[in-house]
Amino acid sequence: MNLLFWSCIISHHAKAVRELLDKAGIRYLYLPPYDPDLNPIEKLWSKVKALLRRFKVRTINKLPIAICSAFNTVSASDCLHWFKSCGYLL
Repeated sequence: MNLLFWSCIISHHAKAVRELLDKAGIRYLYLPPYDPDLNPIEKLWSKVKALLRRFKVRTINKLPIAICSAFNTVSASDCLHWFKSCGYLL
Protein backbone atom coordinates (compact mmCIF):
# COMPACT_ATOMS: atom_id res chain seq x y z
CA MET A 1 0.00 0.00 0.00
CA ASN A 2 1.24 3.47 -0.85
CA LEU A 3 0.45 6.15 1.70
CA LEU A 4 1.08 9.86 1.34
CA PHE A 5 1.06 12.31 4.27
CA TRP A 6 0.93 15.93 3.26
CA SER A 7 0.01 19.39 4.36
CA CYS A 8 -3.34 21.06 3.95
CA ILE A 9 -2.36 23.58 1.29
CA ILE A 10 -5.18 24.25 -1.14
CA SER A 11 -3.54 22.58 -4.15
CA HIS A 12 -3.43 19.26 -2.29
CA HIS A 13 -7.23 19.33 -2.04
CA ALA A 14 -7.85 19.90 -5.75
CA LYS A 15 -10.23 17.39 -7.27
CA ALA A 16 -7.79 16.58 -10.09
CA VAL A 17 -5.03 15.79 -7.58
CA ARG A 18 -7.30 13.55 -5.51
CA GLU A 19 -8.49 11.74 -8.64
CA LEU A 20 -4.90 11.19 -9.78
CA LEU A 21 -3.94 9.72 -6.41
CA ASP A 22 -7.05 7.55 -6.30
CA LYS A 23 -6.35 6.24 -9.80
CA ALA A 24 -2.77 5.39 -8.78
CA GLY A 25 -4.03 3.57 -5.68
CA ILE A 26 -2.34 5.97 -3.29
CA ARG A 27 -4.02 6.61 0.05
CA TYR A 28 -3.53 10.10 1.37
CA LEU A 29 -3.89 11.66 4.78
CA TYR A 30 -3.86 15.37 5.45
CA LEU A 31 -1.89 16.80 8.33
CA PRO A 32 -3.45 19.49 10.54
CA PRO A 33 -2.89 23.06 9.26
CA TYR A 34 0.41 23.43 11.10
CA ASP A 35 1.45 21.18 13.90
CA PRO A 36 5.17 20.40 13.93
CA ASP A 37 4.60 17.70 16.55
CA LEU A 38 2.58 15.73 13.99
CA ASN A 39 4.80 16.41 11.00
CA PRO A 40 7.77 14.06 10.53
CA ILE A 41 9.42 16.42 8.03
CA GLU A 42 10.10 18.82 10.89
CA LYS A 43 12.24 16.13 12.53
CA LEU A 44 14.18 15.71 9.28
CA TRP A 45 14.83 19.45 9.03
CA SER A 46 15.93 19.51 12.67
CA LYS A 47 18.54 16.81 12.02
CA VAL A 48 19.77 18.38 8.77
CA LYS A 49 20.06 21.86 10.29
CA ALA A 50 21.92 20.52 13.33
CA LEU A 51 24.41 18.77 11.05
CA LEU A 52 24.88 21.88 8.93
CA ARG A 53 25.64 23.89 12.07
CA ARG A 54 28.13 21.22 13.14
CA PHE A 55 29.82 21.27 9.70
CA LYS A 56 30.43 25.04 10.09
CA VAL A 57 30.44 25.70 6.36
CA ARG A 58 31.70 29.21 5.71
CA THR A 59 31.71 29.43 1.91
CA ILE A 60 28.86 29.18 -0.57
CA ASN A 61 30.88 26.74 -2.70
CA LYS A 62 31.01 24.18 0.11
CA LEU A 63 27.35 24.51 1.07
CA PRO A 64 25.92 22.07 -1.54
CA ILE A 65 28.39 19.39 -0.45
CA ALA A 66 27.49 19.92 3.20
CA ILE A 67 23.77 19.75 2.41
CA CYS A 68 24.22 16.47 0.51
CA SER A 69 26.33 15.08 3.35
CA ALA A 70 23.67 16.01 5.89
CA PHE A 71 20.86 14.40 3.88
CA ASN A 72 22.98 11.29 3.28
CA THR A 73 23.02 10.65 7.03
CA VAL A 74 19.24 10.20 7.09
CA SER A 75 18.37 6.52 7.27
CA ALA A 76 15.19 4.56 6.75
CA SER A 77 15.17 3.83 10.48
CA ASP A 78 15.35 7.60 11.17
CA CYS A 79 12.26 8.10 9.03
CA LEU A 80 10.40 5.24 10.69
CA HIS A 81 11.26 6.62 14.12
CA TRP A 82 10.10 10.12 13.17
CA PHE A 83 6.75 8.85 11.93
CA LYS A 84 6.26 6.77 15.08
CA SER A 85 7.28 9.69 17.32
CA CYS A 86 4.60 11.79 15.60
CA GLY A 87 1.99 9.22 16.56
CA TYR A 88 1.62 7.37 13.27
CA LEU A 89 0.98 3.65 13.53
CA LEU A 90 3.11 1.88 10.94
